[in-house]
Amino acid sequence: MKKIVLGTFLLLAAFQLDAQILEFGLRGGANLQGVNVKEFDGDQTVEDVKSGDRKVGFHAGAYGRIKLTTFFIQPELLYTNVSGEVETQNADGSSKTLDLNFSRLDVPIILGVALGPVRLGVGPVATFAISKPGDAFDRSFNEASFDFQAGVGVDLGKLSVDVRYEGPFSSTAESVTIGGTTYTTDTRINQIMLGVGLALFESN
Repeated sequence: MKKIVLGTFLLLAAFQLDAQILEFGLRGGANLQGVNVKEFDGDQTVEDVKSGDRKVGFHAGAYGRIKLTTFFIQPELLYTNVSGEVETQNADGSSKTLDLNFSRLDVPIILGVALGPVRLGVGPVATFAISKPGDAFDRSFNEASFDFQAGVGVDLGKLSVDVRYEGPFSSTAESVTIGGTTYTTDTRINQIMLGVGLALFESN
């Protein structure tokens, strides 16, 4: 993780001389998160595991933006609270909700184009867990994973507003434990993000 964070700041430094504007600021907001469960192989006790209701989490951190004419590069370092759930479908007709809650550090690098105050961007996200998701998903929890973000933003003076979708390139957990039995699965998180940014520093 240290290498990725260091690389992000070196990227900012490398482009500083050629950039028209180099901007730093803070950003944060709310996330509407869902959990997708695939490749679940049930048995005589648990027939299926499905996505539960979407839950609200949050993110907060800092960003840097390198503006190159109409193009921009925006590395970020974010603390993200992940909150989700899945629902078991048991053979006896009952169901049970399992929570998947943990915290992580996210390092998005958004590449995009600015059309006046409007920005369109897409890029990869490296994620690093800093807490565990709960007993049901601990056994095969992936502490590092890769996602992508794509969205649109608008700049309003020193303020900015962004709406993004984040989808998974890799799984968050590869099994789920229910009633003492561990089942192989592919569990992935997606989220819709609404964020607000505040520019603190801008250099030509």
